[in-house]
Amino acid sequence: MSRRLTLTCCLALILALVAATLPPAALAGPALPAAPVIVLQQGLEGYAGAEDTFLTSWFPTTPQHHTDPLAVRADGAAVPLLRFDLSPIPSYAAITSATLEIYVASRGGIAPLALSAYQVLRPWAAEQATWRQATSAQAWELPGCNGIGLDRAGTAAATAELSAIGAWYALDITALAQAWQANPAANFGLALQGASTAAVEYRFWSAEHWATAQRPKVTIEYAFSGPTPTATRTATGTSTATATATRTATQTPTATPAPRALDAQALDMPLSIDGFLEDWTWVTGAPLVLNWETASTRYPAGPVSPSDCSLVARSQWDQEYLYFAIDVTDDVVQFDSRTEVIWNSDSIEIALDGDGDHVWNTAGPYDHQFAVRFDGYTEHVGRGSPEIIARAQLKGANEGYTIELAIPWADLLPSPPAFSGMVVPFNIAIHDDDTFGAYDAYLVWEGSGIGDAGRFGPLTCRGLGEWYLETYQQGLGGYQGVVDTTISEINKSANYADGGWLRVGYDGGRDIEENAALLRFSLPTLPYGAVVTRARLWLYAEGLYHSNPDLKIRAHQVRRPWSETAATWILAMPGIPWNRPGCNDPLTDIWPQPSDEFYVGSVGRWYALEVTKMVDAWARDASANQGVVIKGWSAGVRGYEFVSSNSLSYALRPRLELTWRYPPPTPT
Repeated sequence: MSRRLTLTCCLALILALVAATLPPAALAGPALPAAPVIVLQQGLEGYAGAEDTFLTSWFPTTPQHHTDPLAVRADGAAVPLLRFDLSPIPSYAAITSATLEIYVASRGGIAPLALSAYQVLRPWAAEQATWRQATSAQAWELPGCNGIGLDRAGTAAATAELSAIGAWYALDITALAQAWQANPAANFGLALQGASTAAVEYRFWSAEHWATAQRPKVTIEYAFSGPTPTATRTATGTSTATATATRTATQTPTATPAPRALDAQALDMPLSIDGFLEDWTWVTGAPLVLNWETASTRYPAGPVSPSDCSLVARSQWDQEYLYFAIDVTDDVVQFDSRTEVIWNSDSIEIALDGDGDHVWNTAGPYDHQFAVRFDGYTEHVGRGSPEIIARAQLKGANEGYTIELAIPWADLLPSPPAFSGMVVPFNIAIHDDDTFGAYDAYLVWEGSGIGDAGRFGPLTCRGLGEWYLETYQQGLGGYQGVVDTTISEINKSANYADGGWLRVGYDGGRDIEENAALLRFSLPTLPYGAVVTRARLWLYAEGLYHSNPDLKIRAHQVRRPWSETAATWILAMPGIPWNRPGCNDPLTDIWPQPSDEFYVGSVGRWYALEVTKMVDAWARDASANQGVVIKGWSAGVRGYEFVSSNSLSYALRPRLELTWRYPPPTPT
């Protein structure tokens, strides 16, 4: 081998060794610049060009521009409008992609909804737009922005299917964004329409939502079609691309080992104990998963499918209550008997060792076991009678059920209230009954049974309050903001504003309401940014006007104004009737979905109705506060008399308890 060949080989070997030590980028040519990306989201890096509202046939003349969340309905009765100013996009840029994303926070019903986005063709004003008017001076061609070719386009610009809550959904609006960039004067935004095979409503956070990160956003990618921009340009958005893939929330148990602990998150968003788990979508941290593979104690010995018997549990807390949300998967949910032994039916159990001594003694004051059946019926083992709140909902045919539970700290702890970092030993179990009679499966999370306190897992309170409790009751501290009355089908023209009681009753034989109660509490203005986390309406049952005490009561938000001194079964205001007698029209008189419903069975005690969602709406928009109507139902003839705000028993008058807090800092 010649010296030249030897030298050439050595040089080649050296170059190969050097190349092997360098990163790939050092060997490649000049990197292609990433496509510029800007995110337009109200409040993000100073952007203030988003505005939205929604149009609703239920309030055809009332602007909804401060409503949060925005609603879209399958029946077309609620239509959101959104508009984004595109001026932060450089004039010499060519938009290559534009994606609108919305964060679905809650829904009414469980069916999917087909969402369609239509280009709006006429100007509208967010603070003036209603079902009938685009602005205060200009009506829609057809109510609800439905005039094709004049109000909006007839062909959808983008579509998406909404099927879960706590998830982002994306719509491709590239063509519209390109057109608006070319002609900014034509940018009147979008109208969102819904369609479904069932009655359903989905709600997404608006541009006014307190958490900036969950407001609607448009992510735009663009290429440079003109001069190269200089490094001194200040972007209104961000150069970091955000994910546009739709995230689907799920609580389906898997074979992944469950954590042997559970964190309770400090309550920082509105929570209504109604059995629906839409209020839990923002709870972070790993849930507790209980199925045959994760259970410490199993019956039977052979495997039980997660689709037949499993649960996912989450927890929250505030200074008054410990909360649980339990999502049960069960392919056969059946009803043995309301008086049947609860442990032989489809149900869950929770055990709490309040004093943390890991010794189970239900004769003592701090060890409690709660069993909750799939229909919300609850039994307690332990000392005293804790004023727990339990609500349950069926998820659908062969799917299972959900449970929400609120347990007062005062009944659990030696020294309430709770505090961040506090640890409470606890356990959870599930019973499954597929064949009537005794249960067919029983799974316990920790230990040999639900009361094996020495092996309880830790429940740790995480996060911080502080929560503030406001109590409103006529005469308390000089408060005079309550108006209430009874409206009676028996005496249709009578007004009971001066009565000392509120009657609620039902005649199951005739299948009609006998009496309903109207109440309204004026709410003082809360501090700016305050979040209502819980609200409960307390009514004291003083007597019966029919002998049988078993009556289901429910609370509905009222839609229209009414007068305490003029309201009757027929009239809401002087000369203005209810659209359906008895405050019963679901489009104009009341919201059809009750905020709470349960059976009352005795007198001489308080009953609490969950009203968080309606009170949260009132706190944000005082004009929405038209109060609440309490209605009853029974298969027989039942009637209760609750103490009114006119009663001489001051301490027994209706009271509204409202818990609020300042929002936690938005994560950065």
